Amino acid sequence: MTSKIQRYFTEANSANGLVSLLNDNLKDIENIYTLSQGSLLMEANIIESLTKHFNAQDCDLELIYSVIAPELATGLIVRNRGIAVLGSEHDFKCKAKIHRIDLRFTFDLEMLNECKQELNRHHNTQQKNLKTMHSYYQKGLRIHDEWEAIYINAIDRQRAENFRDLVLQTYLDAPKVDKKPTLVRRFFGASVPGGLTDFIEDLTGDLKERYFIKGRPGTGKSTLLKAINKRAQDLGYSTEIYHCSFDPKSLDMVLIPELEICFFDATAPHEYEPIREGDKILDTYNAFIEPDTDEDNEAFLSDVTARYTEAVSSGLHALELATTATHDINKIYEKATNWEKFDQVCEDLKAQMT
Repeated sequence: MTSKIQRYFTEANSANGLVSLLNDNLKDIENIYTLSQGSLLMEANIIESLTKHFNAQDCDLELIYSVIAPELATGLIVRNRGIAVLGSEHDFKCKAKIHRIDLRFTFDLEMLNECKQELNRHHNTQQKNLKTMHSYYQKGLRIHDEWEAIYINAIDRQRAENFRDLVLQTYLDAPKVDKKPTLVRRFFGASVPGGLTDFIEDLTGDLKERYFIKGRPGTGKSTLLKAINKRAQDLGYSTEIYHCSFDPKSLDMVLIPELEICFFDATAPHEYEPIREGDKILDTYNAFIEPDTDEDNEAFLSDVTARYTEAVSSGLHALELATTATHDINKIYEKATNWEKFDQVCEDLKAQMT
């Protein structure tokens, strides 16, 4: 028997700044071990050690990844044990008992003190560029609103309503169950230098049915997803909803574990096409947008696309500088790490969680 590992993000560097959905994923957690006074790399190394430990026990695991260094997992949830291990400091709004693990003793503090000015410089560079990124994304969202307006004005309202009803009745034709459903909110992707990374295949690979929603900005994809989530919840089925990391007010995916199905926005920047049996396209543009909308607005769409791309690209460049500063911070902490003490932290945590 092999344990299942689910990967996702609970934060996003978005047009609304840094947005966190972490607390939404901790509602049933009894014990939280929070790693403080360390670095992202140290946290990720501890999470990796604990993941191997619980994986050997055939526990289903959830790994939460960093949005500033998305290759690093800085959170681990072992839900059937009621345990979460989380990097950095968080404002917890849950009933769990908090165990704070101070990592300072694992470092050569004299060496870190000698590098204090360098660490502060990298930290300031990181924060300055993240702020710049958020500013460019805000600009990009305003431009995106212009883009959406073209298609919103071209929606055939009756056809849109009929399409939404057809999707709900055809693909959510499930019996009502007598239980109170749960709902968790997450992000399946995150911005990285050069574009976007996501865990779509990881999250949906075992599902029987996947519905790929296609369409232009403003063609009702997020509205359809919200209707799907409401329908599933009304029928008594628990859902996982995944927000857009660029605009967290929008939804990108609804996953219904008990029915083994999901619906997600499969357009750029997370563009996917059907690749197996059980994959199906739902096209909002062809379903209810007035014909020739693209052709009639070709010049404006070309302009708005260029302006949007420029804003997002500028934001991603700022993120690249912030990520580089983060890696520079990690290198300093790595050099100052006492690895014997690090191993002891891991062993102590395993013992506490047994």
